[in-house]
Amino acid sequence: MLENYVILKTITIKSIEMKKGFTLIELLVVISIVGLLASIALASLNVARAKAADANVKQALSQIRAAAASYYQNNNDTYGSDVNSIDCLDLAGGNLFTASDIEALINSAVVSTGFSTGQMGYTSICTLAGDEWSVLVPLKHQVGYHWCVDSYGNSKAVPEDQTFIELVTAGVLNSCNNW
Repeated sequence: MLENYVILKTITIKSIEMKKGFTLIELLVVISIVGLLASIALASLNVARAKAADANVKQALSQIRAAAASYYQNNNDTYGSDVNSIDCLDLAGGNLFTASDIEALINSAVVSTGFSTGQMGYTSICTLAGDEWSVLVPLKHQVGYHWCVDSYGNSKAVPEDQTFIELVTAGVLNSCNNW
């Protein structure tokens, strides 16, 4: 009986001694699970970055209203010469959008999106006709939308659809309410 116990104990000890590491399959399963979790985390991080960029666009453009009111008062109750441009950062002087503080706010909004140009080939849209103005910058998280602020106090996301394209072409973008 004692012999059987010694043989059994030897077999058990040998089987325990042989099981010191992980098998290749176990390691591959763990690596694949870690990779899956990392890809989920990175996707969530990219969405958060895009939403942060959109928040920066909205914040920068909302500050334009106060700067525009100051510009209006400092320039004899006028916003300057009329403008209809699909690139606010490439304008000649003599109007609201070329004031250094407003230009810096528009540039901040455009830079935060990370786009060199929008889907239609521009970074921003600025219109000015008399006392009416509007600024639009593409949003990063809401693809196909622009954030619009205007002289009427409107702020909203507007879709880049056929109506948008027609309004850009016609130069009728003095209000975010055109949508």
